[in-house]
Amino acid sequence: VAINSHVEYLRSRGALAVGGRVGAHVSVQRSRTLVSAPASAIGYAIMPRAALYAGVGYAPWAQFNEAISQYERRSTRLHGVHVLVGGHIIIESRVASKTTFGVELTRQDLGELSVTTLTAHLGGAM
Repeated sequence: VAINSHVEYLRSRGALAVGGRVGAHVSVQRSRTLVSAPASAIGYAIMPRAALYAGVGYAPWAQFNEAISQYERRSTRLHGVHVLVGGHIIIESRVASKTTFGVELTRQDLGELSVTTLTAHLGGAM
């Protein structure tokens, strides 16, 4: 299970937009947990009802926790680069709001640990 939360700032001209993203990423798999704080440069190709994007960035801080046994846990501080690609479509649009669905594939290389996540979102905007 992976959860992403982020804030983006974008500047656009026509069908293209560039900007930055900062946020948090939490990934949980059985007895392992990864929490990271990535910052990314991101570019968008915008169409009337959809958008595709890609980005690269760096996570200056990441924490990997792993259960060694029932009573012992190992915690490792990491940092490293990541790449991401994704897209979203508008599934409903009204005068004051819209509903979107999107997917994102992210690869984080954090030194001794590499993590690939696929996340999906259903969201709204006003």
